[in-house]
Amino acid sequence: MPTYGEGPPPEAVDQADEDATIGRRGLFGFCHALSGTGILGLTGQRAIPADPALKPLVPGGVTGFVTFGGNATLTSGRFVGDTYVGSTVSALGTLTPTARLLFTEASLRVGRIQGGYAPSRFTYWSGEDIAAWALLPARAVTMGAIDLVAQGPWSVTIAAEYNTSSAPPAPLVPGPVATPPNRLPDLVVQSRYVTDRLELHAAAGFRRVDRTGAAAETSLGAAATVGLKWTFDAFGAEHVLAGQFAYARDLPTYLGSSFDIRAIASTIRADEATRGWSGVVSLRRAWTPTIATNLVMSAIDIRFPALRTGRFQALRTAANIVWTPSDEWKVIGELGWGRTTIDLPDRTLQQLDLSATGYSGVLMVQRSF
Repeated sequence: MPTYGEGPPPEAVDQADEDATIGRRGLFGFCHALSGTGILGLTGQRAIPADPALKPLVPGGVTGFVTFGGNATLTSGRFVGDTYVGSTVSALGTLTPTARLLFTEASLRVGRIQGGYAPSRFTYWSGEDIAAWALLPARAVTMGAIDLVAQGPWSVTIAAEYNTSSAPPAPLVPGPVATPPNRLPDLVVQSRYVTDRLELHAAAGFRRVDRTGAAAETSLGAAATVGLKWTFDAFGAEHVLAGQFAYARDLPTYLGSSFDIRAIASTIRADEATRGWSGVVSLRRAWTPTIATNLVMSAIDIRFPALRTGRFQALRTAANIVWTPSDEWKVIGELGWGRTTIDLPDRTLQQLDLSATGYSGVLMVQRSF
């Protein structure tokens, strides 16, 4: 008889069981694995527009939300798909609709080459334990990428991405002409250094911008970002400090969160000259093996050289407590605050101020399987 913790002797293993441990042949003859995530939550949010005329157009109160998704991975010629359907938890002061469909990834990777719909190689900070999606700069794009260097902790990747913003389905006020799709994909170059305790990220994006009208010309829009994740021990507990900072010239869709991008798409023309930056920083502390807290703050500031007072600004912060009783379960309680300022006097209705302040509270339960 084997002792506790040992497996049975080799001759006792059934041939069918042995085949199962090697892997199951699935679609297209490849080995595959399935997993998924389900989320139930309750959110209370209140957005307070600076202009009283907009108050009847901004919903508030307590609502429930459900999010679910799944992914399939083929270990040979890996395909990864991930779909989420539900409502986002809080816009934290951004006056754009929050309900939407998220299709986060459907890509094919063979060796060092990846193609399909996948997260942009430009962004880094993901905020996996943050419930307020208005704080997350992560986004998915149609892309093709190749790893030029993948050795040890270093990697260098070059990608062609269609990073086109999508406008809200129902803007609160009339906006400019809809943003046209990119004629050519953006060029994105990414470099990373990853160890157990330290991760460094640097990336740059470039796009040809075709301006129309009397001053029709072609220019180059550019954006750059740096990010880090540092895990360290202090005051008897493990801490994780993470952040990302980005600067963009004539490329505002590389700044801020997905909520900011949707607001930008409804108010900013695709060929408009802009200068802006965005940043996010978070600190996680593990109090016990199952309980942790997170503090996060983000900001975005976009200026318009052609407008004397034009600007798009947002400042947001959130704090939460995360209980992870097992690898499959996670419970998050979170409070958030945000303030957005949109001042574009050449196109918004003169009698309306699009600025707003928002508050949110979220209770979320996540089950992975």
